[in-house]
Order: sequence, then C-alpha cells, then structure tokens
Amino acid sequence: METLLQIFRHQPGYDALLNTLNKKQIVGLSGTSQIIRAHLLATIHRETDAPMVIVCQDDTVAQKICLELGSFLQIKVPLLPTRDWTFYCTTGVSRQWEHQRISTLRALGEGQCPILVTSLKALTMRTMPKEILLQNTLTVGKEDLMGPEELVSFLLRCGYTRSDLVEGVGQFALRGGILDVFSPGMDHPVRIEFYGDEIDLINIFDPLTQRRIDEIKECLLLPVAETIPHFHPGSIRGLAEDLLA
Repeated sequence: METLLQIFRHQPGYDALLNTLNKKQIVGLSGTSQIIRAHLLATIHRETDAPMVIVCQDDTVAQKICLELGSFLQIKVPLLPTRDWTFYCTTGVSRQWEHQRISTLRALGEGQCPILVTSLKALTMRTMPKEILLQNTLTVGKEDLMGPEELVSFLLRCGYTRSDLVEGVGQFALRGGILDVFSPGMDHPVRIEFYGDEIDLINIFDPLTQRRIDEIKECLLLPVAETIPHFHPGSIRGLAEDLLA
C-alpha cells in the first residue's frame, strides 16, 4: 500500500482530489480502468482515514469494487445491494439481498461502516428510517433478564415467522424454555436457552442437523424486512392512507 501511495502522490490531480475530499465534497471518478479505480480508492481511504461512500453504476461493478477493496485494505468492506421487486406471492422467494441491506443499514446507522460500496439504484431505494431500524434492533446477551414470551413478542413485531424448525432467515421456534431464531444480523441461527426469565445459554447451531456448533456471548436480532406495515406512522391504517394519497 505504501508503494501505491508514493505512485499516486506523483500523479497530476491527486492533490486536488484529496483537497476536494477534505472539504467533504462529492467527487466523480472516471476515465480509469476497474482495477486502477479500486487501487486509487483504497489508497485514498488509507491516506485520509475518512468515511467513504462509493456509488457505482450498478450492482455488478459495486460487487467487484467491494471484493477488490477488501483485498487491498485487508478488511471486510460492506456492500449495500439493490432489493428485488416482487409482485406476486412471496412464499419461497429468496430475500437474501433485503436481509443484507438491513444488516448493512444497521451497521451504517450505528457508525460501523468506515467505507461503504453501493450502486445508485440501491442508494435511492426507500427503506425504514434509521431511528425505526435502531429502535427495533436488539442485542441479546447471556445473563440478560428477559423471558421467552417477551422475546417472542419482539420477534413477531419485527416480522419473524413462527415455525416448528428454524431452517431459514426470519424464522423462530419456541419449545419450552428454548428459543431458536435466525436473524438477518447473524451468519447462523442461534439457540437461546432460558432459566426462568434469564438467558442462560446462547449457541449457534446448524440448521441442517439442528445440532449446536459453538457457544457465543450475544446475538444481534434485526427486523426481517425493510417495509413492515405497523412500523409506519399510524400503523397499517396510516400506511394505507399514505399510499392512497
């Protein structure tokens, strides 16, 4: 990276580019190849150590930039993808990209994204306000005072579906004092065991075998959709009135 810094510092216009960014102005970058563009963005981020939002022309380019920046900077660079539009029965439709958006938006809202890659279409999509998202985000930790019914009430409010077995994101299952749940904020489903109204154990588990994998100290529970009707001001009635206005 230091070699790249030295190369770019001697390029015409590099100092002007940095000065513009330091003034917190938007910069349009064009006329360079894909790989040089990623090198330049990584160099600027390393030299300025300032938050960056990189807006690409489409998701394909955004994904490539994301992978290249992650390789150059040796960090996981978050991607805000577009959300698929579905105009038919959603049973069996994958919501992978929407779940990724929710997880990324939560991290962005809490100031955990020093660099973000997205596309113009993804950036302009309507979503729930940051305040609503953060108010309905819950970090559950071992020894927290919370009963299973209280947690089930939270999950139902955030759009989760009750099932016999948890096999996919957005599902939960309650069996006595054991609650299984798969949140968009987690890579694996978790099994939460209660002792009365206290959380006793939290384990991640394999949804295929339903066997525990490892114990963890806490888990992050996020809403399962960007549009949940009763989150709207005035609840479902308010949403219907706004749509008809």
